[in-house]
Amino acid sequence: MNRAARLRLRLVCYTLGCRLRNFTPQSLPVLKDTMPKLKTHSGAAKRFTKTASGKFKRGQSKMRHILTSKSVKAKRHLRAGALISEADTPKIARMLPYA
Repeated sequence: MNRAARLRLRLVCYTLGCRLRNFTPQSLPVLKDTMPKLKTHSGAAKRFTKTASGKFKRGQSKMRHILTSKSVKAKRHLRAGALISEADTPKIARMLPYA
């Protein structure tokens, strides 16, 4: 094995996180042909939950401030969650792949 190949293997080993001391090509981890993991959108994970039927639930707006000018009935109705519309469901499903 020439010097360039050794350096290339050392770089691969370093990026994969194996030890550099006592380096041999056999010490490289075996890479599997698996799909990469998908990242969950953290902002969407805090705002939406998936129901048992596969729809997505969201919280209502207008409940953060200026509550003294809203009626008790309006605030009570805003407490309940709402469902995401059918048009937005695929977009939310892409942001929450493991929900």
